[in-house]
Amino acid sequence: VMGPKNKGSITRCTEFERTPLSDIFRGQLRSRILRQGDQSTDNVQPFFTLQLDIE
Repeated sequence: VMGPKNKGSITRCTEFERTPLSDIFRGQLRSRILRQGDQSTDNVQPFFTLQLDIE
């Protein structure tokens, strides 16, 4: 992943098995840690959204 000013950054990713349901409801959230004078670090986390009404 390219950071600010086209500098590379360390990226951590978590992989999960793909299914038809996960393809519909899956997403990724990327957070970046910037430290002055150091290389930035990206963290990519998967999330699933499925809201069901339970009665």
